[in-house]
Amino acid sequence: MILVFYLLSGVALRSNMSRKTSSRRNDKFSLPKSIKVGYANYLMQMFAPKIQKNDAGDELQQPMGETNTQGHVVKINSEQNFDEVANTMIHELLHAMCYIFRIDFKNELEEEKYVAAFSNAITTVFKDNPDLIDWIKETQHAKSE
Repeated sequence: MILVFYLLSGVALRSNMSRKTSSRRNDKFSLPKSIKVGYANYLMQMFAPKIQKNDAGDELQQPMGETNTQGHVVKINSEQNFDEVANTMIHELLHAMCYIFRIDFKNELEEEKYVAAFSNAITTVFKDNPDLIDWIKETQHAKSE
């Protein structure tokens, strides 16, 4: 779990995203260019969703994010607010960690279930304890000195 905290120390809910909750969409903010997960550097990208419809003409739900584990790319839907982007980033990085560290599940549905639960839990802990990431960074830097 420390790996997750350390990965996110300079990412979500920190310098690139306001700690204040925003319900606004399309606010301008930037993602880190890349995030190292194990041996791989994952390129971080925002994408604008395209409206798709099923055969009945109903709009399909747009993905919040996508992870290309073999291509080492994480894409985040730009139509989300800050809290949703932070949660989606954590969610997609957990998928990347599962791939890189060979955390296997019975099937994709099982992986999605656990990744969704852990990303929601981690996002909630960070949001409810905004000084936690700073504390983790301080302890990691103190440990290396």
